[in-house]
Amino acid sequence: MKKLLVLVGLTIAITACQSAGSQQKKGDNTVSTAEKITSVTPDELFGTPEKYAGQVVTVKGLCVHTCKHSGKRLFLQGTDEEQLLLVTASDDIAKFENSLEGSDVVVTGKFSVIEQAAEDHEHNSDKEACETESRSKNYQVECLSFAKAE
Repeated sequence: MKKLLVLVGLTIAITACQSAGSQQKKGDNTVSTAEKITSVTPDELFGTPEKYAGQVVTVKGLCVHTCKHSGKRLFLQGTDEEQLLLVTASDDIAKFENSLEGSDVVVTGKFSVIEQAAEDHEHNSDKEACETESRSKNYQVECLSFAKAE
């Protein structure tokens, strides 16, 4: 009986260790190591978006704007000031701090090509639409983790 209990305990311990190794912690979010994460620049995403659509990517860019109203959106810029990458916070991210503006930010998340433009978000009670939104109508990353670049 003791041997059986020890065998069951070892089996449970080995199984738990194996499943813990299949995920890695990225910031506040868990990312499966089964998903290949590709490092790209905003310009690479804009140049060949179909190559990265549906993939988990890590992208570093200049944060030119964060949504002050909800804190759930930030916008990254590459070398082309007229084209921005919309980064939306996943449910696990409370908000993007305004202090990120003007800094290089590294974001990991799922990249997608936006087929239909999302509704413009507003910044104040006067229902003023965000000008930055219009420069990011085509590409989006649903953010799983982010950090200010060092």
